[in-house]
Amino acid sequence: MATDKVVYILGAMGEMMLHLEMEFDHRLDVRRLARAFDLVLDAEPVLGCRLIVGKFRTYWQRLDNSQRENFIVVSARNEYEAFRAKPHDAHGGPQVSGCLWQDDASGKDRLILKISHEAADAGGCKEASGALAGIYHALAENPDYIPEPNLHGSRGSWQVLRLIPKIAYPRIYVNYLQTQWKLLTSSKGFGFSREGEYGGRPEYVVRHIPADRVARIAACGRTMKATLNDMLMASFFRTMADLGNWDHKSRLQALLTADLRLHYLPSGRGEGICNLSALEFAFPGSDLGHSFSDSVKRISHIIGLRKRNWLGLSDYIGVMPTISLMPAGLGKKIFGSLLLFSMRRIGLVNALTNMGPIKAADVTYDQPAARAWLTVPPMNPPLFGMGMTGYAGSLTLSIGTYQPVYTAGIVNQFYDRMLEQLPD
Repeated sequence: MATDKVVYILGAMGEMMLHLEMEFDHRLDVRRLARAFDLVLDAEPVLGCRLIVGKFRTYWQRLDNSQRENFIVVSARNEYEAFRAKPHDAHGGPQVSGCLWQDDASGKDRLILKISHEAADAGGCKEASGALAGIYHALAENPDYIPEPNLHGSRGSWQVLRLIPKIAYPRIYVNYLQTQWKLLTSSKGFGFSREGEYGGRPEYVVRHIPADRVARIAACGRTMKATLNDMLMASFFRTMADLGNWDHKSRLQALLTADLRLHYLPSGRGEGICNLSALEFAFPGSDLGHSFSDSVKRISHIIGLRKRNWLGLSDYIGVMPTISLMPAGLGKKIFGSLLLFSMRRIGLVNALTNMGPIKAADVTYDQPAARAWLTVPPMNPPLFGMGMTGYAGSLTLSIGTYQPVYTAGIVNQFYDRMLEQLPD
């Protein structure tokens, strides 16, 4: 699929893997969960494949029985964190793997799903958990249960594009050209970044915002006719400017993402586990206003315009057809290297991805998770990106970092400054 190729190409920006973490107040059935992890590789076939990138074509190849191991149980935090930090090879093994940590001290279970981004985006990751949870539940009723493989559900972008009126395609292509022109002709913009050598495994730093505070932030936003996303984005931009010592002249900018399922599919879900997210850009320019409310109004206006003008479809019309015809390896050399070079040259080094709400049904293993969140793929310095996801009214911010360029202290300072600006 062209969308899988795009994510492979985006590997120049960072490590293309996602995590869905869940905390439970009850014990999970280890044997049943292990069986579910194995069966989901057949229920959603792409998860039981490895990605083959050849000279002339890219395709998914089914794994044989000796390559299907994808679940472990650990008894200590350091083992759990080692699993989270471990790289995920889309070319070698299953596209989903899991780790269950049964903490005897607290009596809680923590389950983490690691999914390669080449196979699924955040929406696909949540749907994979939903498929796994469904199998886990079915096995409780029938230990011999075998799920029906999803052989007919599309993984391609056509499941969205076929719903778009053909008359809109020229307008979408113009949107693409306008964005490219702005990126290619504008002077260097501003971003919060740090240069330096880095290495080792990524460190994930998360910050949980409780449901009662999220409700107050959302209520404040409604008084300004702004969404919760607008509020967080305004705080993100102001923190970028503050901690990065913005000169109030350079163009503020950031890379965003949009889940096309939520914007265009009536069900809000893909037909199969896949990538259906799109890149977007926000250019507040050199004017954030004097106050936080000024910034919220500015961001709300910018995002509102994009939502009313075929949000997220520009690259699907403008560049995806070219990438679909190009060998993935060549595409990574050309587009991947050019993208990273261009982002650094024009200062487009920050990203904010809203990974959307997690539905209780997708994280119900006998009972719903007490807490659940996604972690954003770690970006290679000087790139610095943050993700956010919601569950049961709460909100979790996540950043993947590499030492020593971005330490946990720097990330927590960024979180602190963001939250200082939001309603308490």
